[in-house]
Amino acid sequence: MDLFVGLIFFLSLFKVGDDRIVVDTFDMIEVNHYHNEWGVQTWSQIILWDWYSSDSKFHCEKWILMKDAYKKTKEGEKRWETARRQIEQTFENLERRKQWMWASEYKGDYVDSKFIPRKNWTTGYYEIKYDDKNIRRIIRSKIYKETHTQFDPEVKDRKFHPTAKRRGLTLPQVKTIEDIIDNLRFDTIPGR
Repeated sequence: MDLFVGLIFFLSLFKVGDDRIVVDTFDMIEVNHYHNEWGVQTWSQIILWDWYSSDSKFHCEKWILMKDAYKKTKEGEKRWETARRQIEQTFENLERRKQWMWASEYKGDYVDSKFIPRKNWTTGYYEIKYDDKNIRRIIRSKIYKETHTQFDPEVKDRKFHPTAKRRGLTLPQVKTIEDIIDNLRFDTIPGR
């Protein structure tokens, strides 16, 4: 019994499954920058597409909001406010001015993101590498494009390819200490 308790304690010192790498391959990776009705860049997202020959078009399989793509700085905010006020002065209609000011708040300068695809010259794929809940993820594709739109391509694609049909990212089989204990054969423990 002491050996069994010692084994459990020893195994609990190690994280199981942290060295896992999950690779997902898609037909196209898109970095989409959404601009509101005033032309102000509002947010950016990664859209992962697969080609469906039955429809002869790409369909969205997963999207990821790039929350880390914008960084607020004092200099950037000052520059933004100066430009924003100059544009505000061109509106004669007070209601249009209010709408512009509401829709053009400073959200930060687009800097970079861990989700920006990088070309892997060895494999020929564009790859996004990041850590996702104790696993290393690699999302890859041979095709990469960057777009600026005033609509959300992922939402538009829902009409043709519902979210329930999307494959998404591979769910890893992460082993926990409980899984290891459950798989131990009790008849091999000495003294039993």
